[in-house]
Amino acid sequence: VKSLPKEMFLYDWLPQNQVEWYNNKICSLRKNIKVKTGLQHLHRSLQNYAGTFEEMKKFSPDSKAKIRSKIIGGVAEQLTQVLCEVEWALESLNATTPEKVAADLSKNWNNSPDNTRLLTQDWGVISLCQTFLGDWTLIVDRLNKKTVCKRPSWISRKKKANSKRTSRAPMSNGPRPLV
Repeated sequence: VKSLPKEMFLYDWLPQNQVEWYNNKICSLRKNIKVKTGLQHLHRSLQNYAGTFEEMKKFSPDSKAKIRSKIIGGVAEQLTQVLCEVEWALESLNATTPEKVAADLSKNWNNSPDNTRLLTQDWGVISLCQTFLGDWTLIVDRLNKKTVCKRPSWISRKKKANSKRTSRAPMSNGPRPLV
């Protein structure tokens, strides 16, 4: 799947690079502002994922429909539960809850895919969601600590790797560690 054009499985309305966003936009803010801003951003992002999974539930290919529907429905339900928890946290902080986002799917989204395209779309969304949730696990852990933000060490490692052109394996595209 990774050899396919990225527009077939990466969707611009689904948030990516959350650790980078945190390091660039949130890290230097005061703790109370970090939490409120982070939760508001998380809320908007979760809405995008929840809406996408709701759209995915509408597809029902002939083969394996029950298994796929159960998995997609379960993920959609879990995202909705997390979204409710984030709303509760925002309300408890007297922070503004972001407005509901409209399901505005990209031109790259296929509303009536064949089985191959369906699997590609599913894989793309689920992969992005997995990375998104991993990034937010790191961000929440970071918010719970009382340390000062530093330049992420993975940036330094990446620069060294690019300058030394060694035969080492490429770095993972997964969530980046927070320092």
